[in-house]
Amino acid sequence: MRRSSDKKRLGLAEQTMIGFALGAGLGVFLGEYAGPLGLVGDVWIRLLQMAILPYIILSLISAIGGLTYSDAGLIAGRAGIVMLVVWLVALAVVWLVALTFPITQTASFFSVGMLDAPAKIDFLELYIPSNPFHSMANNIVPAVVLFSLAVGVAMIGVENRERVLPAINVAVDALTRVTMAFVKLTPIGVFAITAAAVGTMAIEDLGRLQVYFGAFIVGSLLITLWFLPVLVAIATPIKYRELLGTCRDTLVTAFGTGNLYVCLPLIVKNCETLLAKHIESDRANKTVDALVPIGFAFPHAGKIMTLLFVLFAAWFAGIDLTPASHATLVVSGLFSVFASTHVAIPFLLDSVRVPVDMYQLYLTTGIINARFAAMAAAMSLLAFSLIASVAVEGQSRIALRRIVGVVLASIVVVGIAITLARNTFETFVTDAYDKDEVIAGMQILADPAPAIVRTESVIVEPDSVVSPVLERVRAGGALRVGYGPGRLPWSYFNAAGDLVGFDVEAAHLIAEDIGASLEFVPMDIERFDEQLNQGQIDIAMSGLLMSPYRLEQVRFVPYVEQTFGIVMPDERRNEFDTVQEVVSRSGLAVALVGDEFFRQRLVDRLPDARVTLLDSVDEFTAQRGEYDIMITTAESGSAWTLLHPEYAVVVPSDMQLRLPTGYAVAVDQEELARFLSGWVTLHQANGRLDGLYDHWVLGVDAKPRQPRWSVIRDVLGWVE
Repeated sequence: MRRSSDKKRLGLAEQTMIGFALGAGLGVFLGEYAGPLGLVGDVWIRLLQMAILPYIILSLISAIGGLTYSDAGLIAGRAGIVMLVVWLVALAVVWLVALTFPITQTASFFSVGMLDAPAKIDFLELYIPSNPFHSMANNIVPAVVLFSLAVGVAMIGVENRERVLPAINVAVDALTRVTMAFVKLTPIGVFAITAAAVGTMAIEDLGRLQVYFGAFIVGSLLITLWFLPVLVAIATPIKYRELLGTCRDTLVTAFGTGNLYVCLPLIVKNCETLLAKHIESDRANKTVDALVPIGFAFPHAGKIMTLLFVLFAAWFAGIDLTPASHATLVVSGLFSVFASTHVAIPFLLDSVRVPVDMYQLYLTTGIINARFAAMAAAMSLLAFSLIASVAVEGQSRIALRRIVGVVLASIVVVGIAITLARNTFETFVTDAYDKDEVIAGMQILADPAPAIVRTESVIVEPDSVVSPVLERVRAGGALRVGYGPGRLPWSYFNAAGDLVGFDVEAAHLIAEDIGASLEFVPMDIERFDEQLNQGQIDIAMSGLLMSPYRLEQVRFVPYVEQTFGIVMPDERRNEFDTVQEVVSRSGLAVALVGDEFFRQRLVDRLPDARVTLLDSVDEFTAQRGEYDIMITTAESGSAWTLLHPEYAVVVPSDMQLRLPTGYAVAVDQEELARFLSGWVTLHQANGRLDGLYDHWVLGVDAKPRQPRWSVIRDVLGWVE
């Protein structure tokens, strides 16, 4: 009779998947209350990382130091070719899965990222370790690898190296044992990480990014389960099923941790196991010991897959990339991912003129995509190390007939995967745009002051014109605020018919501080100075740009800066993304939201253009097709394109002009101007104006976030 102890125990892969499932279930049950479990996951990952960098250094020195110069040269040449092939496969998959993106419309709030300088990658610091200890302390792996390679190559020519290498190998074995001990905790770590991630993930974020999630998962699975395993089967004696069966635990661990770094010892073990079955050579193990850390220091398939986000971001922002942009992205993208993706992604977004704030979306995708990227990276490193090791041993076997068969099969597999994914996205995602509803549904955050909102100008008594505004208001009169309807995001009527916006909420704060009621009066943007000086309004507040012409008519109190921007139909975005392109066009019909001063400046700059002054961007919509572009501010233009996603706004790359914006009062209202100046200083210091800017201009919390759905709250009712 078979004893229970002889029964087959669950492997690490099965235990990890159970941990993943239990963590997901707990995250759904607890919701945000599962967040603290993320600390357990962080502790586990740090324990896994603890021995990895010393392992890389010692294993590389040992592996390279134990070779001859001829063997080292052979490895470098053949491994370089294999690495290039793996890169090309990963790049091809990225651009293939980008075909799954459906046709849709979108727009975004203004982003300060539009003004950021392109991210700079310091390749010298990344790869040249002037201070190896600095590189080690800051986890700059490529520089550490180069240092280790240099020491290893130098070790080849050192006499009596046989006395040192065994001691180094003992240390490598010890570090491997440390890592493997913590790998056994993978089910617990994955359980904690998954519970925290599922419990805190916003449902709306998942819905908004489902196209990228889906495309990334499809691409990662194609790399992990098809292209690279098939490449190994073509170029080596190792069979497809044999590879996946041996490396199953490694792939699951990579998926569970979302971290390739901690899987390096596992990858080495897998490669040595597979090579031992097919190649009778002690050198093969040494080759693997050298190739795995080297491959880790260079871009792998997981990093290259992140380039898909740049293509997604362009699609999400409604930007059609030109063939030249695609070519640039391939070249610059491959070199950029040599660095951290947290540097590369903002750099690449800027290079194709996609708002850099899209990077925030990229960060939210790490909860899911980092796991698939790590799995693809693990297979990339396995394939590279195995194929290169077999090539070094001269036992590669590549038959033309097998290649043709694989190519035909790949066409079928990829065609089916992309077709199914695209049809799915078109069915569920095409009508997902809701930014117009978001901005139309925004409300005043603060407690509003008592207010009357007029839709027509008022006639005031002469006595009230001559008296100081603050004196009249403190005596019980209402503070009359001039507003321009339709001047998003500063003052506009929302879907409920309420007057809202940055300056509308600021007016409520001013009234609260004075202890007064409000009377909102519509103003004519071309003659608001007359309305001020005649006493029809006390303050003009609607994102008014300051200009020399206006400074002669009224007093301004600056409170924010806006950015020069250009609005054009979405499909013409690439035609006018620089000032030079606008200047070089003749016969342009240009609309301008501003005053006569700005119009005259524009006429001087564009003598061949027809420039028309508009009161608001709404006039641009009403006269659709009459103008090629509209000159306004990027802040106003971005808010307006939320309602009209068929248009796009850009900040010209060759001229980032900041324009001061202020509240205007009559020239004789010195006391009111002095109060407003102090009020702006006070609320800039305490962060109230920054909060208004974040909400109304940047769109922070523009859509009220509901508590994360969970069983404990929404089904059982155990918590509020």
